[in-house]
Amino acid sequence: MGVWLPSSLARTMLTLPLGTHTSLSLDLGRTMVAVQRVDDGVTFDKDQLTDETLKAAARFRDLIVFAGPDGAFMPLQMVHEGRLHKLVFAGRAPTLTIAGIQMHRVEDPWGDAQAKALCVVRRGDWVLDTCGGLGYTAAWAIEAGAGMVVSTEPNPAVRVLRRYNPWSPPQGSHGLLFHAVPAERLVERCADGVFDAIVHDPPRFSLAGWLYGRSFYDSLHRVLRPGGRIYHYTGLPYSKRKGMVFVHNTAERLRRAGFSVVWDDSTTGLVGRKR
Repeated sequence: MGVWLPSSLARTMLTLPLGTHTSLSLDLGRTMVAVQRVDDGVTFDKDQLTDETLKAAARFRDLIVFAGPDGAFMPLQMVHEGRLHKLVFAGRAPTLTIAGIQMHRVEDPWGDAQAKALCVVRRGDWVLDTCGGLGYTAAWAIEAGAGMVVSTEPNPAVRVLRRYNPWSPPQGSHGLLFHAVPAERLVERCADGVFDAIVHDPPRFSLAGWLYGRSFYDSLHRVLRPGGRIYHYTGLPYSKRKGMVFVHNTAERLRRAGFSVVWDDSTTGLVGRKR
């Protein structure tokens, strides 16, 4: 499987006194493993990270490096369409940044996805996850009892980083259908009223303004069953005053598309139903 080395962790292991026994996480906080500092590296589970590997990971700043069992060494960042995509450790689980913009509330990306999913997902629901990202929302929808989750992520850089993220659900997970087409194209292909709930957690407006448009909201309304639930993350971009204007305008477009919506302060998003 390999190990995941935030640069800060690599620097910590290099400074351990010789012979030190301690417990560390080599999979970004999912599990702990016993390690020992030896002459030329760190040993764990009958395996070893050499000083050479640790020094190579430590040279990076605020970056996670994946070290594969075959010696492959991959910094978990990619450039796509001129924007740097980067996996960054934050709280319990990594978050994703695109051009320096965080895709989760950084205090707890895993809990952030949980809160958003639980706003609308109920047991047995068929759920549309319009902006799959690292797959956290889809994972929590399944945890909440969803019967099926259709999740789409068109960005190839995000999909690669998701594949190398130990917190992301793997392709083929029970109940999850991952797609790589843009959300607007996926929705076009869906039947009327097929979903019980939609989680719409788009990048900020400056990165994907069409995902905040009336035409897209009309499509979401069509594929949601009558009375179905929708969660739409907006955050509070810009200043607080301008942020509330942005939220108000977003809510108004959703209402014109046929949704009743209210503001959810705990997740800084809009929760609604199809009228």
